[in-house]
Amino acid sequence: MVFFALGIIVGLGLGWGRGGRLAALGQLSMRSVWILAVAVLVHEVVPYLIHPVEHRFVGWADALVLYGGLLAFLWLNRHLPGAYIAMVGTACNGVASLLAGGAMPVWANALGRIPPSVVARLESGTLATHVIFHQLSGWRYLGDILALPRPLPSGVVSFGDILLSLSFIGFLAIGMTTPRRV
Repeated sequence: MVFFALGIIVGLGLGWGRGGRLAALGQLSMRSVWILAVAVLVHEVVPYLIHPVEHRFVGWADALVLYGGLLAFLWLNRHLPGAYIAMVGTACNGVASLLAGGAMPVWANALGRIPPSVVARLESGTLATHVIFHQLSGWRYLGDILALPRPLPSGVVSFGDILLSLSFIGFLAIGMTTPRRV
């Protein structure tokens, strides 16, 4: 999440630096925002309603709802700046999660940049949205394998996260400078 916030901050900075306005984003036409809202809400609520051990049985369905909903929303809004990059990033994260049983795989060697309380939950299996893997091979390259360098806040990101952050930058930098329709 911190990495996405950095993308948003950079995008806002670039948008304002190019003479853009936040109000210009309101002029962009977005379709079916309810799909995005439902997908994110289901993903954020389901892990807290289900015991982490039981989550493995519904993790796949949760991931399908989240990533399927995000991809549907992005497809319907592919006219927006950064939408295609966001689709690829979402697909990468979706494949990694689905192949790991519905939880985002995290490479064990990257755990040094994650807060100890989160590492403890990962190791005990009580973090329903992520799972540790020890070998980096095949599809696992799509998981959270890249530790954020210092001085950035601690965290681990995936290739899909990088693409999503770039899409936020593009959406804001271009969307804030889109000329007004008359």
